[in-house]
Amino acid sequence: MLKHLIALTFLLASAAQAAPADKLIGVWELDLPSLVESPRLQKLPQDQKDAAVKMMSQMLKGLTFEFTAEGQMILTLKDKKKSGTYAVSKVEGNTYTLSTEIKEGETGKKEEIKLELMTDAQMKLFAPDDSVVVLNKQGVAAVAAPVAPVAPVAPVAPVAPVAPVVPVAPVAPVAPVAPVAPVAPVAPVAPVAPVAPVVPVEPVAPVAPVAPVAPVVPVEPVAPVAPVVPVAPVAPVAPVAPVAPVAPVAPVAP
Repeated sequence: MLKHLIALTFLLASAAQAAPADKLIGVWELDLPSLVESPRLQKLPQDQKDAAVKMMSQMLKGLTFEFTAEGQMILTLKDKKKSGTYAVSKVEGNTYTLSTEIKEGETGKKEEIKLELMTDAQMKLFAPDDSVVVLNKQGVAAVAAPVAPVAPVAPVAPVAPVAPVVPVAPVAPVAPVAPVAPVAPVAPVAPVAPVAPVVPVEPVAPVAPVAPVAPVVPVEPVAPVAPVVPVAPVAPVAPVAPVAPVAPVAPVAP
């Protein structure tokens, strides 16, 4: 689109010298913000559209072309200029069809383009590749497009009467809050006694190595015990004879 648009501005030449429309005469400048409204750009994803508009705005910034009463067109883009001729082949209301030709070397290329005058200070250019750009006329204040008539507002339905507000019962007075007793002062905290310094521990003397244990002397085997000889039974004891009674002792004489 960009290549075709730049080439299109060089196409405003014509084989026939028809009288130009007076409203086209003057210097027209490309309206950069309008690039985003091009139908071809609208089909792109948002990120690609933003990148295309940014690139075109940088490349086409300051693009102007001039229609003269003699049918000449002068294109200026930055520090480059090209000249040609144009002719209006058809007029339908505010739409002008131009038969154009651009000369490159010894050859030429003919095309038709359309211009639609929106106001005396602004028009649209429709390129053969379906791209559309807006041109602003230098030295002419922009005129706002007529505002479409506003549709009549439908009558508002009557508002239903509001029910009377029920009076609110008076709120009982709040009892006074009893005064808060003063807080007793906190007794000062006794200072903490200083901690006694830790007495250093005397180093422990190294433990003497344990002497090796003498080997255990093997015990001689015990001789077997001789069997016990059985004891002969004891003979029964003969009964003891009864003791004779003791005779009484005679009394001693005085």
